[in-house]
Amino acid sequence: MKLLNLRWRRDEDGEPILEKLVWDDGKRVRSEPLPLPPYFFLEEKNKDLALEVAERRGIDARAERGNYETADTHKKAVKIEVTAPSDVPKIRDVLEAKGVRCYEADLPYSKKRILIDKQWSITIPDNNKILFFDIETDARKYFPRPERPDQRIILILARDMNGREFIFDDRDEEELLRRFLQTAYRYQVLCGYNIDNFDTPYILARAQVLGIDIDHFLFPQYDFLALYKEIFKRKQESYSLASVSKRILGIELEDWGSDSADKVRRMYEMWERGGEELKKLHAYTRSQVDANVKLEEKLRLIPMRAMICSKAHLWPYTFPRMYMRASIIENLILSRQVERENEGLTRFVFPSRSEEGEKESYVGGFVMDPPRGIIENVAVLDLVSIYPAIIMAFNVGAETWREDKSGEILAPHGSFVKEPRSSVAEILGDLIELRMHYKKLRNQYHPDSTEYKIYDGMQFGVKFIINASYGVLGFEKSRLYRWEIAENITLYARSILNYLRHYFTSLGYRVVYSDTDSVFVHKRNIRNIREWVDELQNQLSEFRDRMRKWAVVVYNSPYTDVLDIKIDRVAVRAYFSGKKKRYALLSVYEDDEFIAPYIHTKGFELVRGDTVKIAKRVQEDLLRMLLTGREKEILHYLKEMKRRVMKGEFDDDLFLLKQVTKPLDEYVNPPPHVRAAQEYERRGMQIRPGDKVQFLWDGKNIKIRGETLTAADRARVWEHQVAPILERLGVDELSQMKLSDFGSEGR
Repeated sequence: MKLLNLRWRRDEDGEPILEKLVWDDGKRVRSEPLPLPPYFFLEEKNKDLALEVAERRGIDARAERGNYETADTHKKAVKIEVTAPSDVPKIRDVLEAKGVRCYEADLPYSKKRILIDKQWSITIPDNNKILFFDIETDARKYFPRPERPDQRIILILARDMNGREFIFDDRDEEELLRRFLQTAYRYQVLCGYNIDNFDTPYILARAQVLGIDIDHFLFPQYDFLALYKEIFKRKQESYSLASVSKRILGIELEDWGSDSADKVRRMYEMWERGGEELKKLHAYTRSQVDANVKLEEKLRLIPMRAMICSKAHLWPYTFPRMYMRASIIENLILSRQVERENEGLTRFVFPSRSEEGEKESYVGGFVMDPPRGIIENVAVLDLVSIYPAIIMAFNVGAETWREDKSGEILAPHGSFVKEPRSSVAEILGDLIELRMHYKKLRNQYHPDSTEYKIYDGMQFGVKFIINASYGVLGFEKSRLYRWEIAENITLYARSILNYLRHYFTSLGYRVVYSDTDSVFVHKRNIRNIREWVDELQNQLSEFRDRMRKWAVVVYNSPYTDVLDIKIDRVAVRAYFSGKKKRYALLSVYEDDEFIAPYIHTKGFELVRGDTVKIAKRVQEDLLRMLLTGREKEILHYLKEMKRRVMKGEFDDDLFLLKQVTKPLDEYVNPPPHVRAAQEYERRGMQIRPGDKVQFLWDGKNIKIRGETLTAADRARVWEHQVAPILERLGVDELSQMKLSDFGSEGR
């Protein structure tokens, strides 16, 4: 039997009960009394006040003493138990209004508290029990949305990972929805692209219009767009299914929403006519669903997400939104405290999360001012996972920190005790072992196999959690947040980084740049890169030993074996812009092996969505020239490129791209990109929240894709988009030319 979903509700007699959606050769809903009473914690001195508040509000509450201690103040705590989950906020809100701090009083009962305390996990869905779907609607008037569900659903197409396909295109919309729900009920979970924001809310809204009662509890789902954004955090030009499909799968996917707006309006007519026209509509929707399936087959994001949440005893689904990186680490820590209680040890309890969050500014990672220009033979030395390593090495945690110097491990602010091990340090140790376990399992299979992809996804998912650990401690709304603790981590890192810089300087290297967890070192007269890499490896081995001994001597840390360093990459040529976090490397060594040279960039506009394509192209070409010793070609290249732009050869690449974040009619004073979106809609194209629109704006007038550009339009783009890039790159200095030659008046 597999657990698919949980919720609590009241039965016919008003008693709170727990409902489980389970899978046992099919879906079943099972009801039972609450397996544990809802509760929260307080400092012991506030016990009587809490019970008094409960009595005044007619709530049956009781105090339970145990081996409980507040993690932040190290005071004795008591557990306040109540009858129904809804009783907790009723007491909590009154107490907090009186200035009384409550602990763990914000945890949703069925989505966190039960899963943590009972150590339950929502199942990782079976591969053949995931149903992917997409809907099409009548969009003749305008593109519908859940807040305005006045146009019918004309088609739902679904398929599973075994290739079984289901088409629902009934003339009777009520029958269409009922048949889809019957099919969906036979699967453990649903999945689709952007279904959290459109498909599912629209189905629910249309069902309400039609008088169909849908219990969404029975249909848990993963939104593939949400999963993709969580993992691929780096900003991308577009997150549309067509763009992601091309980027990940190399498949050109037709997108009627942007490429053929008239087809969106004609969907209803295609459906109504039937025959070959209806088959074309089926084919289009099938391509969208198939892309989802292929993306999941390649990336395995659903088992990755489900595995992460299973380990953390965290409710995994994306609708309604519950998931945040912070929740993973927090859940693991709270779970560990329940384990400590069961082992007869002190259970540390943590403050309720604050929605306000009093943010204190604190010192972040060290970033050095870089030089400007070309430097040959640069190695990037990386302190491996430095913040997680520091947390483990110095036993960093809310419950192990002391404001004074009474702890054995020294710190810039206060100190940390050696014992007990902090919850987050313990968890990170377990996660590192788990990641190694998944990597070993992965390596037993061929890289093209499904098993390899699944285990590779899981090890990456664990890495994802590990790297989130510092963010939780440094996030002001986290229950684990103390600015002193967060700053201790960054100051430890600065201290180690400073030691690393001094060490390599003493060996005759020039430190050209440094950023948070890495140092860029340069050495003259390198004749053989391979020999230099061997030399660096020997030097890093010596520094590794010195760093660990240094941490013992300076900070009295007993857990220094976790501190590590590696060669991140080696570049035969590097370009530094003179600005922090903005450089380009011609890398030849990476991930412990020599590779074909490629350009690695950091901080340039190449990955920004608000830069026009022509500017990205120019910048990419210039970086390639700079890194391959072709500076003398820059002057000719720029003159020729500007000539071609002004001639109109790149008109499609001159438009800005900007996202619409809410329905168009909700903008009171629409900015230029929204005015462009409104013009697109007037011409029949659907524009939804999250879509990006292409436009030009001269300060007064808007132009959209498809309109004829003038010489003035082209000159304006060059001046405001391309010319600033030349200045940021510094090509005016490197090629001994004046930047003004390439402004709007340039020849």
